[in-house]
Amino acid sequence: MLLYPLRTGRLARPYVQVPGEQVAFLFTILRNSVPPDAAAAERQLQDNRMLYERDGGGGKRYPVGSVPFTPADWRDHFGANWPAFAAAEALRPEARAHPRAADLHPRTAPCMIDQR
Repeated sequence: MLLYPLRTGRLARPYVQVPGEQVAFLFTILRNSVPPDAAAAERQLQDNRMLYERDGGGGKRYPVGSVPFTPADWRDHFGANWPAFAAAEALRPEARAHPRAADLHPRTAPCMIDQR
């Protein structure tokens, strides 16, 4: 498990979503399935999703985590930033080659584009 504070003002990427506080806490549970077991891994993904849905504190998903996300989840995650984010994502070569990649691979985290 990881739990540590971070100053939200130090996050400069335009599409990183953080709570509207000066300090937020990164929290994640580091799990594995040893020995490798597809059914156990699927149960862990379902458990991760359940924990995510139970968050009542206004948290945001850390995009490299293993919480299955649908396209609707991504729209909710980015909120008012969704139209700009979706437009920026569409410019990525992979998105042009596979325009429905987010629909086909909803567990894939989107690229955090730096538009400096």
